[in-house]
Amino acid sequence: MLSRLEPIAGRVSGRLESAGPEGTPVRGRTVTLKLKSHDHDVSTRQTTLRRAVRSEEDLMRLAERLLGRPHPPEEPVRLLGLSVSSLTGRKEGGKQLELDFDQA
Repeated sequence: MLSRLEPIAGRVSGRLESAGPEGTPVRGRTVTLKLKSHDHDVSTRQTTLRRAVRSEEDLMRLAERLLGRPHPPEEPVRLLGLSVSSLTGRKEGGKQLELDFDQA
């Protein structure tokens, strides 16, 4: 699953790089991992950090930690998603921007 999460983390990181005003980078404090099982049950695991993150390496480190907490999924997983919220920087219409990317 980690090998499937790497390109997702890369795309989310890339979107964070250019999501701010005039393409300036933003960072996020909450990272959420979404798991959909073979029978379409959806679960999420998230963490909120003191320090906002943006890099692919930070996102992968957090995704790996979330994947194993409280334990790795026992059922086969058909979809993985990674999202970042509680962003610093850009706001749209008074609402906090949230970036995510799901991959089957």
